[in-house]
Amino acid sequence: MDSKLDSKFFKIGDVFNVEKGLVQSSKNVEGQFDFITASAEWKTHNEYSHDCEALVFAAGAAGSLGRTHYVNGKFIASDLCFVLTPKDKLIDKVDLKFYFYYFNLNKDTIVKSTATGTSKLAINMRNFINYCIPLPSIEYQKLAREKIEEVEPRINELNLIFEKNLDYITRLRQSILQEAVQGKLVPQDPNDEPASVLLERIKEEKERLIKEGKIKKEKPLPPISEDEIPYELPEGWEWVRLGEIGETHTGTTPSTKHPEYFNGEIPFIKPADITDKGINYNNESLTLLGVNKGRLIPKDSVMMVCIGGSIGKCYYTDRDCSCNQQINAITAYGNMHGKFLYYFLSSPYFYKQVLARATGSATPIINKNKWSNILFPLPPLSEQKRIVEKVDQLMDLCDELEKNIEQSKKDSELLMQSVLQEVFKEA
Repeated sequence: MDSKLDSKFFKIGDVFNVEKGLVQSSKNVEGQFDFITASAEWKTHNEYSHDCEALVFAAGAAGSLGRTHYVNGKFIASDLCFVLTPKDKLIDKVDLKFYFYYFNLNKDTIVKSTATGTSKLAINMRNFINYCIPLPSIEYQKLAREKIEEVEPRINELNLIFEKNLDYITRLRQSILQEAVQGKLVPQDPNDEPASVLLERIKEEKERLIKEGKIKKEKPLPPISEDEIPYELPEGWEWVRLGEIGETHTGTTPSTKHPEYFNGEIPFIKPADITDKGINYNNESLTLLGVNKGRLIPKDSVMMVCIGGSIGKCYYTDRDCSCNQQINAITAYGNMHGKFLYYFLSSPYFYKQVLARATGSATPIINKNKWSNILFPLPPLSEQKRIVEKVDQLMDLCDELEKNIEQSKKDSELLMQSVLQEVFKEA
């Protein structure tokens, strides 16, 4: 940009009136006025404190520290934010949109220079108002803002396309899993041993384990009626109840009154440790004494969250572990692989079945009995292996597509940053 600035630096407190926001987010009452918090998303409130053009700077929310909003109209701000309006004597020398871009570009530097605290950072008001910023001519501010506004819609359009593509890949993953559970992902082989034979072997294995005292004999699961069957399966497949093909468990937490139960060598899994990328085994742990009072979940099992907003989230275990009572688990019989079970339990079909059987609206929960009774489409063992191989292959392709899109998003952000840096390099 060809412009001579003769810019000087001034303290923020000399350029802007800086006030602390008024409303605690927990005490917000929804209404017709904008309620601006540290979050990227705005809320509403039933009252307003300002009716003007202003900047709202996130000063007390760790994850959003330094985020700046531009607002023009009636609004009220969170008590974790500062409200910035130009000093009366500078009202015709400050373009707030220019400073909206300036503060966001320099967010990290401002936070580093003004934040205090160790475990929880917050912007110190005194430090903030004493932080120095440039005050170029109003002509330059307007020219700079116009240049940014010329590029920004194009960048936003690109980012919207990237987000839509990421959403498409998420739906593609679900479609792959749904095709798998319906027997449409890989071709059937008439030479495969049918699932009915696998079921017979599982029945024999369970009887042997009961005789050996390794598992308890449980009440037989009810037979499957024609009305329950949700769709037709390929030849060689069988509808079964989940509890028929493996030992199901609900986790439990040993008494916290006994410190000797904790901080051992066996990972103790909670819902937050389970993600679609794997299980975090490093947060909490039990000793062997603790596991004896809790529940051992063997390697190659599948654990699923059975309560709350993340109900249905699951993953397979790659080592022996334990879990709390918010998790159901299944350990398969018949040499079935945990990864196969994981893919089927992650499918849209199974998730819908979990939700349909869960009780409670605000906090849905499904107990082990209802979970064990969910219908499960069982393919022949050989086909299970082909399904896992195909799903692995397709999920790897999805991963690669996501990686490319994420890189494109970063490139788009870098492009915007370079535009901003070019605009502000003289300011």
